[in-house]
Amino acid sequence: MALYLILIGYFIDVIMRKQFPDINIVKEANKYLIIVLLLLLILRIFFEKLPQADFHFFLCLPISKKDIIISYIIRLLGKKLNIIPYFVLIPFWFKNIFFAYSITASLYWLLGSVILSFCFALLGLLMKFIFFEFKWFLGLLVGLVVFTIFIDYSSALDIIKAASTLYFDSLLQSSTFVVFASIIVSIPFIFFTYKALYKMLYLDYD
Repeated sequence: MALYLILIGYFIDVIMRKQFPDINIVKEANKYLIIVLLLLLILRIFFEKLPQADFHFFLCLPISKKDIIISYIIRLLGKKLNIIPYFVLIPFWFKNIFFAYSITASLYWLLGSVILSFCFALLGLLMKFIFFEFKWFLGLLVGLVVFTIFIDYSSALDIIKAASTLYFDSLLQSSTFVVFASIIVSIPFIFFTYKALYKMLYLDYD
């Protein structure tokens, strides 16, 4: 499966240009990347489980809740739904961005993708926690999504595309400000995920 995804990522520009000869493949990718992350967020909400850990009874380990939670947040980057997109993204980046832009711009673009993907992964975990704690929130969220689609689906989609284009185009312009802003924005996600996991994890030793 990984090989197929790598091949898709490497040859997707060829496939797209056969259908749309005048397409700017990087601009189009920038436009839809946040939409892809939103779709992955939906998959996380419905298919990913809340973190679980198994311990032997009466096994004394000098491990605090803090260490377990930090370890889990770091390992979150290695979960399937976080890794799979990069089998497509990295070959695409290497072929279409790395050689076409400066090293700084291409690395910023890749780093921005990783940070944004990590934030969406944490958001998915937070939403699962909220659904677990407050069952009514799921109904509220579904109602809000349906209402948004019913009112003006195309406008909502255009706003997301514009935001995605602005973010990734700025990274390709070597915007250090956008990179630092992305890192700063990720801090609240990490903090609230840590607090949520801390509340959920019950250990005799702390």
